[in-house]
Amino acid sequence: MSPMIGLERLSSVGIFPIMIFVLLAETFIEAQITRNFSTSFGMTLETVVLAFVAYWVIGSPAIQTGVLLQPEISVIGILILDLLIGKYKGLRLSEIWRFRKILKK
Repeated sequence: MSPMIGLERLSSVGIFPIMIFVLLAETFIEAQITRNFSTSFGMTLETVVLAFVAYWVIGSPAIQTGVLLQPEISVIGILILDLLIGKYKGLRLSEIWRFRKILKK
């Protein structure tokens, strides 16, 4: 159908970006129904900004070369980063260090 309306480049779009877009739209509509428009718009804006940042980071030739040449450092680095800013059994690593005296009891 895309050649019929003059959008030949559209026929080469893969299924994965379309699925991501559909899931994003579904989440936006669900947030708009359960919450208000400003909250759902903020969530969508955050998602789009994170997608652009991830595209910029992953598109960097230095990052691509580093990940391909030394995958073990990449995996360990991501694991350390996840432990520092993410959740590990309900606590961030920084919180485990902060509350270490309480956790020892």
